Parts: sequence; C-alpha cells; structure tokens
Amino acid sequence: MKIEEDRFVTLRERQLVTIIGNSMAFAVGMADVDFRQQALSEYLTEYQKIINKLAEPPEAGVSERRRLLKYGILLDDIFPGSDNSFTSVLGVQGVKDFRNTLIGIFGECISAEPSRMNSDPSRTSWPVHTVLRPSEVISLITVYGLQDGVSNDYKRAAEILTTHPQTVYQHTSSSLHFLKRRKELQSFREKLQG
Repeated sequence: MKIEEDRFVTLRERQLVTIIGNSMAFAVGMADVDFRQQALSEYLTEYQKIINKLAEPPEAGVSERRRLLKYGILLDDIFPGSDNSFTSVLGVQGVKDFRNTLIGIFGECISAEPSRMNSDPSRTSWPVHTVLRPSEVISLITVYGLQDGVSNDYKRAAEILTTHPQTVYQHTSSSLHFLKRRKELQSFREKLQG
C-alpha cells in the first residue's frame, strides 16, 4: 500500500504508517494458516483505515500529534526519552503504569529467548532486550481488542491492563497462540465494560 504524496501527509506520518505495516510480521509468523490469514486480513483493513485518515486534512484546532494519537497510533510516548504529550490523556503516573504493565505482561512473551519467560506479570523492570518496540505495542493492542479502528480509547485500555494484569496474563502466556485467545479476551473486555 502506498500513501499518496500531498501536503497533508508528512514524512513523519509515512514513517508511522510503515511501523503499523511492520506489525503484521506477528501474523505472518503464525503457524496456523487460518488464523494467519484472518490476522493479515484484519491488519490490512485497519492499516488502510489509518492511511485514509492520515491523508485527510487535519481538523481545525487539532495538532498533528493529537491527530496521530486520535487515529490509533500509539508510539514512543510511552517509552523513555520521548516527549510527554501522551500524559495529557493518562497523566504522568498513568503513562508509567501503562508502559510498565505492557512490558510486564508481554515483554518476556515476545523475547527472542522463550526460556527466559517470567510468569510474574507484576514485574515492572525488564532487561533492555525485552522492551517492546512501537510496532509490537500496536500489534498487541490491536490483537487484544483494545483498539477499535480509528476511535481508540487508550485510557480504557490502560485501565484494563493495569487493573486486571493477572487475568489478562493468563490468556497471553506465549507469543504463538495469542490470536486464538482473541475472542476470550474480547469477552473479558465486554464484561469489564458492563
């Protein structure tokens, strides 16, 4: 897929969409053909939605950064050394908790060394090599039903992950079967939302 060159699509935006596209590598690696095809189809659908939105003129009074966040791109705001624009949504402690919980739940699961998996989801300090890349965060949020196209509620996502880490972790014990747990996790999310 190619983003048309125009005055509304900046180099930064093209780079961000490339990151989203790279997140599909998770699905490509799935051994189960049916799940792999389903995942690729879903990624491509969401990917195209975001591309279309990024190509539209920005809304009045909406900064580029806000616009990118609004259309589903969670990037380096939750990583060390980044700017803190995401804190306006979650607050300083909220960002810290969200980041630590994501790393605590998923960090070792996607490590290159499966034998190093740690079953303690409350842990908030991990080796550098297990820190999630932006594309991995996008993949996980998308797969686990915490993202719904272009109208994302990251505050709700953070609440679910930080309030119920043990329950979520029970469904995410390896990097190879998490797609098969998607329906269970969606059901879990629906129950939390009442």
